Amino acid sequence: MADEKDVTVSEAESAVSAYEAAENEGKSAQENLERVKAELEVKKTEAQKSLDELKARFESVSSAVTETVQEVATEVEAKLDAAKDEWAQLAMTDPDAARRQLRKFWILVAGCSGLVIGSLVSSLVAWIF
Repeated sequence: MADEKDVTVSEAESAVSAYEAAENEGKSAQENLERVKAELEVKKTEAQKSLDELKARFESVSSAVTETVQEVATEVEAKLDAAKDEWAQLAMTDPDAARRQLRKFWILVAGCSGLVIGSLVSSLVAWIF
């Protein structure tokens, strides 16, 4: 029984060295974990910054599109108001010519609006990508 409880000096030294090695590995793992957490925070901050920049760009482009659409609508209303009396007189005298003029006007409005909106969307896509 005395033999089972007796520990040799070399066994004690090897146990202490194993404990120290395990403790060093634990400290190394902890340092690696802290380094990875710091890198994760940096990447998270960069991603948030990029997201905020994209949001700001989108808001500026959407406000530009809204302003352009409002300008086009205002111009269309002004043109309609100016030409309304002329078209009314022409409609009384020559209804077919009045319809042709009205059709040409709306084709022009639709074409210009399509060009403006298309160019804004394409510039937005080109700007983002």
